[in-house]
Amino acid sequence: MRDHVWFENVLEIKDHLVSAGLRVGIFNSKHSDKAMMAAQYRLFSVVEHVGEFANRGHYVCHTMDSDDSWRTFDDSKMKPRDLDKIIESTQAYILFYELI
Repeated sequence: MRDHVWFENVLEIKDHLVSAGLRVGIFNSKHSDKAMMAAQYRLFSVVEHVGEFANRGHYVCHTMDSDDSWRTFDDSKMKPRDLDKIIESTQAYILFYELI
């Protein structure tokens, strides 16, 4: 679990990638053709696993706050962090995105 996982700040998911059973909200056929083309999602949190093996190690969370600034939470420590540094160096384990 040492490999860097590349991820983007904004994801675009095109309509044809969503299975028919999951076509809800903006992917529903009742919406306009423009909305059906793609949905964009913004990264708002990253959980990082630090350690050599999946069954042990340490977890750190990088999260966007209400001012759109990024913070790193590591046990009882919190510090500001630049999103570009998170994307470049984090061993991402779980990525959280929100519809924009």
